[in-house]
Amino acid sequence: MIFIEELASVSWRCVRFVPEGALWPDDALVQSHELRVAEIDGRAIATQRDVFDAVSDAFLFPDYFGFNWDSLEECLRDLEWVPAKGYVLRVRGSTELWQRSSAVAGALVESWLVAAEHWAEDEVSFVLVFGM
Repeated sequence: MIFIEELASVSWRCVRFVPEGALWPDDALVQSHELRVAEIDGRAIATQRDVFDAVSDAFLFPDYFGFNWDSLEECLRDLEWVPAKGYVLRVRGSTELWQRSSAVAGALVESWLVAAEHWAEDEVSFVLVFGM
């Protein structure tokens, strides 16, 4: 089970691996904490471009997004177009992503950690959850 406190708190533990069927807080609870939860399908990601497309769609990246790792980090550190008190990216079916494209999954984690460090300065939670 994922607890709302895990999603809403600023922590160095901002990357989590949970069972695919783990229970999530209901939408009303997530909304009451003003969290923006975005989801992507890890089964559909095999390349860097796939992860760029998925994350940019999930967080509604602006047109200037450059579809590279530096641009991903820049957009993840900004997100002014989707204001929230915290951000969560939920990757469903991530076992297949890690098996097929571990370098891409690892690069996503690396970019997420860079952005999470930035958000922590403003006391904004920033959590990446892999459903395994």
